Amino acid sequence: MPRPKRAAALVVAGSDDDDDDDRGAAAAARASARTTVAPTPPATASRSKRPRAHEAPSSDDGHARRGGVIPNGTATAASPADATTVATPATPTTLLRTGPLELQGFVRTRVRDAAAVNAEARAFAGEPEFAHGAVRRVRLRNFCCYTDTEFRCGPRFNLIVGPNGTGKSSIVAAICLALTGATSAIDPERPLASYIGLGTAPCVIDLDLQGPTPDTRYTITRELLRSPSSARSQWTLDGRPTDEAAVRQLVRRLNIDLSDPTQFSAQRLAAQIAKLSPEALLRTVLANAGDYPDIVAQHDAIVAAQREHSVMSSRIAEAQTQLAKLIAQKEQSKKAQARIDEIKHLQEQVRTMNAYMTYRTFAAKQSEARQLQKQRDACAQRVADATARLAPLRQTVAAAATRRDQAFAEEARRRREMDRRITRMETLASEFDMKDLEIDTARSRIESAMQRRNNTAHRIEEVEGQVADQTAVVEQRAAALVADGFSLEDGVVVDSPALVAAKAAVEAARTQRTTCEQDVKDARAAIARLTAARKECQTRIDKRQLELRDAATPERIRREVLTKLHNSHEGMQAYDGIQRAWAAAFPDAPPPVMLGLAIQVPDARYAAVVEAALHNLSYGAYIFVDEAGVAWFRRVSERYGRIGYGMCDKPLSAYPCPQSRAWIQAQGFDGYLIDFIEADDVTLGYLCSKANIHRTPVALADVDQARARASGLTAWYAGGCAVAIKAAYGREMVQQVGLHAPRIFLDRGTSTAAAADLRDKLAREQQQLAEITADLTAREAELPPLDAALRQASDAFHAAQARAAPCKRPVVAYTDARNVLDRLQMQLSRERVKHTQAITQVEEAQRAVAAARAQSVQRVIQHGADVEANAALWTQLIDAFNQRRDAEAAWAQPADALAQYEAQHQILQRAYSDLDAQTSEAFKWLEDHKAELREVKRSFPPTKYHALHQTSRALSLEQLQTQQSTRVGKLAGLVNAGAMDGDDVRQTLEQLNAEIARYEAEQQPGALHAHSDRLKAQLTAYARQLHDLVTRLHASFAAAFMRIINLPARIVLGHVDAADPRGASAKALAANASAADVAQHLGDVGKLGLTIQVTFREGMPPTPLSALQSGGECALSQMLFIIALKEISNAPLFLADECNQGMDSRNEAATFRELLELGRSAKSPQMFYISPRSIADLDINDSCHVLITFYGRYLHRRFGKGFFDGI
Repeated sequence: MPRPKRAAALVVAGSDDDDDDDRGAAAAARASARTTVAPTPPATASRSKRPRAHEAPSSDDGHARRGGVIPNGTATAASPADATTVATPATPTTLLRTGPLELQGFVRTRVRDAAAVNAEARAFAGEPEFAHGAVRRVRLRNFCCYTDTEFRCGPRFNLIVGPNGTGKSSIVAAICLALTGATSAIDPERPLASYIGLGTAPCVIDLDLQGPTPDTRYTITRELLRSPSSARSQWTLDGRPTDEAAVRQLVRRLNIDLSDPTQFSAQRLAAQIAKLSPEALLRTVLANAGDYPDIVAQHDAIVAAQREHSVMSSRIAEAQTQLAKLIAQKEQSKKAQARIDEIKHLQEQVRTMNAYMTYRTFAAKQSEARQLQKQRDACAQRVADATARLAPLRQTVAAAATRRDQAFAEEARRRREMDRRITRMETLASEFDMKDLEIDTARSRIESAMQRRNNTAHRIEEVEGQVADQTAVVEQRAAALVADGFSLEDGVVVDSPALVAAKAAVEAARTQRTTCEQDVKDARAAIARLTAARKECQTRIDKRQLELRDAATPERIRREVLTKLHNSHEGMQAYDGIQRAWAAAFPDAPPPVMLGLAIQVPDARYAAVVEAALHNLSYGAYIFVDEAGVAWFRRVSERYGRIGYGMCDKPLSAYPCPQSRAWIQAQGFDGYLIDFIEADDVTLGYLCSKANIHRTPVALADVDQARARASGLTAWYAGGCAVAIKAAYGREMVQQVGLHAPRIFLDRGTSTAAAADLRDKLAREQQQLAEITADLTAREAELPPLDAALRQASDAFHAAQARAAPCKRPVVAYTDARNVLDRLQMQLSRERVKHTQAITQVEEAQRAVAAARAQSVQRVIQHGADVEANAALWTQLIDAFNQRRDAEAAWAQPADALAQYEAQHQILQRAYSDLDAQTSEAFKWLEDHKAELREVKRSFPPTKYHALHQTSRALSLEQLQTQQSTRVGKLAGLVNAGAMDGDDVRQTLEQLNAEIARYEAEQQPGALHAHSDRLKAQLTAYARQLHDLVTRLHASFAAAFMRIINLPARIVLGHVDAADPRGASAKALAANASAADVAQHLGDVGKLGLTIQVTFREGMPPTPLSALQSGGECALSQMLFIIALKEISNAPLFLADECNQGMDSRNEAATFRELLELGRSAKSPQMFYISPRSIADLDINDSCHVLITFYGRYLHRRFGKGFFDGI
């Protein structure tokens, strides 16, 4: 498989870790010590004739050719001619000037060889580099994880790769914010203030956009400032302060709309296109159709014209309808006069009928009231008679009720007494049963106890026989002991003389063995201790010999200095490190010179730099100055307070090193000695704080130095401290004290006296080694005899134990027999105790049976007495029951009669109440309507009222009501039909004539036809462009989908129904139709919409894309649609932040190839594509510009070398 093409790669340093500030200075020192810039090979330098299309011009030819970091910190891509060149951060001088935080990353470039450039790439290089509005340069200062980073962009496809958390999305966010994009378009949950970095440095975004000509630029600068609530912005356009509205106007003029998902696809707003409605998707496509510049205006014009045409048609139809209504109203008005006369006649008849009804109704009510009054009086008399009959009957019922209640109480008392007696008898029966159960239980216990008593008696007999047998055995063993020379005193065996002698021999052998073991252990410990002492002494002797061999040579002094500096600064070479620190801090001063035993520096103010660089060599240092130097140090001490130097006016003869003193005198220098033994980091920090390098000496001494010591680094001294001491000891201070800088010598050598001291120590240590060796030899000689004595003592001990064993056998046999006898006697005692307990339990159970029987007899006697008492009580209860029944029967008859009379009395009272209420209401109605009757009488003349009175009497009330209803209904029908008076009729006719004339004038059929013809012409032109646009978009999208998924997909243009908002059933108007058909069936343009229909399964038809589908399906379909749209778009910019989320590796690689092919096209916009994955397997062409973000030099340590194999 051929190796894929590679593109230029630009690495942008970034970090999201907050602890980089703590390690920045240390990293600066290590990087300045270890890194160099590789020179350009002569063979490849001549092959680069002109810069590539994606390279940024630079005034520094050397840095531009090498693809490194130019002095202002701008990173550029390398040319193909330098395919083997690897650029490192910068020269040491640049590193120290830019500060330690610039060392978080490095630039690495790698491109394919120039011979592999084909004709197609050369043709691409000849095209215009950047489109109008493309991004040329981006600089970020204190933005998110970027401290101060600047990079240039490629004209077509910019691929931003790197691990997670290295600031890829921050680049796209910075471009979006600089182009007035809203934070909601980037991340809806992230406020603007969160993009400001740490510290007090300002957050600034600089953006250069391509102007209309190759030499013009638009420079946009946005500075983010923290505010108490959120953040605010300050804008600059082409170096002049401006506001956001002016920048937004420029962005809109460049056709950049970052709210459009086809121009900016944010990481946290996935599947944006899938969430668009068909109408919004069509609007987005039309807005991005650069090949059809007038199609949006045509779309809006047609929508407005169709709306206007609809309004005109509706207005004309409404006018025709209204005209017909007016004519009908005019015809109705002609008949209005006749109806008016009829209404007046009916109104008079209704008034007369109302008078009839009033008179007849009042008369009927008056007769009804009188009848009710008579009924009420009769009902009141009946109520009084019923009340008189109830009084004696109530007294009789009350007396019968009293007797009944007394009988009830007596019966209840008898029943309670009977219940108490029955309950007592039941309790006695229960207790009798319980006593029987107790007797049975006690009898069971008696049987069990008697069984145990018999068992224990049997076991006692057995144990007594065993005790007698064992007593005979013990007596026999005692006789054997006496025969062997032992004696018994109160059952205790007294040892025989032979056993006493054997035990003494065993104890003596044990003591001898223990003593020999301790002697051997002491001897071995002494040998181990002497061996370790001899080894340690030999090590010191070897070290002293090495020191003595190299003690007084200048080469040894230099080698020791370099070795210690190597251990302290992690691989820095001492002299080279001093040279670099010196050149960074004082570029105009001559460098220091190594002179064997001392380091000569040309000026007093620079001595502190060398002291800082060599601070860890020892705890003390001697600096020789002349009298002017002593005065100078005193002035410094007086000006800045108590420095802490151990200053003394010692002459040169007081210096302890004779060789150094002789060498300094040979140089013609005779000055004074200043002891720097107190010049530690606290002193240096104090001087730095006085020079306003840090706020307080505590912050410098305790914090910075603690960090350096904790990490095992001392780069603070060679980096940050060097600059601080320059400020403390610089030219300004020398000018303030008014002295010329004296010469200073810094001595680190070892004197001859020290060498002599080494020889003395070596002799003493050799003597000590000889003594230790002699003691060790003597101890080793003593060890074998001690081992032999230990073996003999062990053998004697075992022999004594063997001799004493036969003497102990009789004692052991007697003791065992005696122990068996004691155990049998103890067992006999236990069995006797158990026998006694069994006898006691038998007696207790017999007593319990006797007591239970006595209690049971007592309860039987008591139960008999209760039975006799219950019989008498039962007779009394029957008598009480009969008395209660008789009393209840005597009360029931009068009570029933009383209830009937009371029910009738209540009925009469309710009837009286109802009649009284009705009577009152009837008379009240008469009083209320007397005024109405008088009003009727006044409204008619007397003769007419008399005739009305006679007529109303001739008709019944029902007949009068029927006639009145007929006339009222007829009158209401006439009124509802629109009857008016004469004046209203005339005014209505005049108004109708005017309205009819106006609506007839508005009838203009010619204007509607002319508007329809213009709209049809607009639809034809619009349909032609829309058909071409959708056809091209469908063809590109369907082809790409078929190449990747091998399944059909389509872009459908059609009308979207309200019941189908996603367009699943939309009828295709452009995919398979001609432009004429589209124009004919275009219909309401405002309801047109685009639908993306895809399928990912065999045998399934394409369905509309929606956010309900999987993330990979939405991401792939969305990217293919955007790529197809970009082929006809005129937008200069496309930002994609990890739009490959959810895709598998195959679809991701295929989508990336489609983007690369789009980048090779002349219609390609400038694209920024973010991916967190490696680009090792991607086929990158020359249109691709790769930007890599990572976390400093630690990237390989975290992710391995394989992450960059594709660069």
